[in-house]
Amino acid sequence: MYCEQCGNQLDTKAKFCSSCIYSLVIHAVDQKNTSKIEVEEKIARAPNWWRSIMASDEKTKELFIKSCQVELSKYPELSSEELTHIISDIEKNYIKNSESDHLDLIWDEQKKVFRRVVPGIIILIAILTILLISLSTKSFADNANPPKIISVEQITKGPYKIGDIVSFKINYTGGNPGINSIAVRASSNGACLTQSSNSFELPQLRQVLSLALIEWRKGQSIESDFSNNKVVSGFAVPCPGGSFGPSVMVVDETGLSQEVGTFSEIDLSNLNFATIGSDLITPVGEIKPLKIKDSVSIRNIPKSPKIGSKYELPRLSAGGVPIGWRARGNCLIEYKTFTGDLGGTLKFTKSGRCELGPTAMLNDKYFFPKFSANIKMKEFIDPNFVTVWGVFQVRK
Repeated sequence: MYCEQCGNQLDTKAKFCSSCIYSLVIHAVDQKNTSKIEVEEKIARAPNWWRSIMASDEKTKELFIKSCQVELSKYPELSSEELTHIISDIEKNYIKNSESDHLDLIWDEQKKVFRRVVPGIIILIAILTILLISLSTKSFADNANPPKIISVEQITKGPYKIGDIVSFKINYTGGNPGINSIAVRASSNGACLTQSSNSFELPQLRQVLSLALIEWRKGQSIESDFSNNKVVSGFAVPCPGGSFGPSVMVVDETGLSQEVGTFSEIDLSNLNFATIGSDLITPVGEIKPLKIKDSVSIRNIPKSPKIGSKYELPRLSAGGVPIGWRARGNCLIEYKTFTGDLGGTLKFTKSGRCELGPTAMLNDKYFFPKFSANIKMKEFIDPNFVTVWGVFQVRK
């Protein structure tokens, strides 16, 4: 028999001599590394500093020897002595070059991991840096200049009737970079302050009014002499027993706040407002009277108003009951004070249909008022309250 690789005569029925098997195994293993390096990825050679660190790595040698053993297993005709001899030659004569190729593969794999992980790490570091800067800036702004209430002034003059506007000026320092909201709870024997006529139909009106706050909120409140970052206003409504004790809270744009109440060092006596007595609400424990009729007139508004025309809406009924208004369709209600105030100015915006509806505060003295208008005000009677709507036809 002759070796199919080199042609030398063989003593066994093997296809190759041991020398050729050695070459074939080395070539096969080397071909695997070469194909990965040059064909698949065209891997760059590992730098010298990497080689100096990894060259003595026993795992690299072990992996290469295992690859050779896999190839040698394809030649069962080899004796154990021949296998040992070939492996020994490979370790002595070829391991360095193959180890070099294997190091290049390891280097490339590490680079792939590095390329995948490092951008994420950089992004995470950037986010953390921005967050820390933001928190640091906010902390500086908050701690450097938090809001501090100095005093409270009542800038309108009493005694007040039901429906009158009561305004307070809040004097403060700080609040860097600006004030986000101011909330005030004022106190009076027999009256409360509120900013919303939308609660007039609530059966629990007495409890709601006793808890009511009047507020200014940046970007949400009308900016006027009655409502800004120092002045807060509301209208007086009957409230037997009065509200809870007076208080003021100022909140800045960073979330820091100061709240003062009855037992604070700040004098809050100006939050007490005097009112002219009202019999709209019967005090607890007293017998409620028989109700009498009430009325409201809006005859100043024509049946077919022109686009752009404006008309004042009454704040009170003939009996002195607070009246709020709602508009929908081709009209709206403008306020010079704050949204939700009594009365307001009805403005007709474009031709077509305008619906106007009043809300009268529930009380113990008067029935829901009858509305006198140049249009029909239709009543919708509910067991708990009455709803009224009228329709204007706006013309050009």
